[in-house]
Amino acid sequence: MLVKFWGVRGSIASPGPHTARYGGNTSCIEVRSDSGQVLILDAGTGIRPLGNDLMARGLPLHVSVLVSHTHWDHIQGFPFFVPAYVPGNRVDVYGPVHYDVDQGRTLESVFDMQMDYAYFPVSTAQLNAELNFANLKDQPVEIGDFTVTPQYLNHPITMLGYRVECDGKTVAYSGDNEPYSDTIYGDVDPADLDEDELEDYEVVQEEVREANSRIVEFARGVDLLVADCQYTDEEYPSKVGWGHSYVSFVEDLALEAGVGQLALFHHDPMRTDDQLAEIEEQVRRTLDERSGGTIKAFAAAEGLEVKL
Repeated sequence: MLVKFWGVRGSIASPGPHTARYGGNTSCIEVRSDSGQVLILDAGTGIRPLGNDLMARGLPLHVSVLVSHTHWDHIQGFPFFVPAYVPGNRVDVYGPVHYDVDQGRTLESVFDMQMDYAYFPVSTAQLNAELNFANLKDQPVEIGDFTVTPQYLNHPITMLGYRVECDGKTVAYSGDNEPYSDTIYGDVDPADLDEDELEDYEVVQEEVREANSRIVEFARGVDLLVADCQYTDEEYPSKVGWGHSYVSFVEDLALEAGVGQLALFHHDPMRTDDQLAEIEEQVRRTLDERSGGTIKAFAAAEGLEVKL
């Protein structure tokens, strides 16, 4: 299995001299099986250069795209994905059932809206490739060479992470994820609660622990964990509820799950290359010390290939 990063930024594309080393495109990862089948994780702006590269590999193409959620930085590259315009190609798009599906908004309808004439001159109906949409929940699905296990994660919209197994190797992709926390009681001191309040408080704490343990099990023993790590520990307190992880949480997750490699991902668009390099070195030192050198950590960069 080969994993290649085509877009590593979060929130908005951030090209320029200060982001050239790690890259400015938004979320997109190619996973390629040993037989050459391609699975794409998210369709941020990085899917445009990936599409051009796929075209150079020859036709016809059959590719599958796993969308973690429909926030713009994870789908905005799709209108520029050239393989979707070519007759004879097939593009299958998978993603979570939208939170307001009862009101008629589905994965397909979100892509249709993005390519409405008010925003883009070509509609999805005008794409010449065979285009299919499939809604996913948290049940495993077989996609060609790949076994994909979706996992609901914590974000301000319905969000799926993906655990992908193929060729005896496993990668877990968290997309966007924030650790679960107690937003009901906050900093309340349990000693100040009466018996009934304390019982409710303990129920909430257990629910939080169980939710975070599911994230650990999602990443348990994978060869590569690609983890949202948008914020530093110092930044996170002012970003609670924004749906993203921070450095020490990701370090703890990698250690508790016993992963082989950790890729820091979804870099803040304001983060310069030099600042990212400092975070990368900090995480490397910390995990070397805490894991005894068993976990290799790095910051994802455009063009980086990881052979598993």
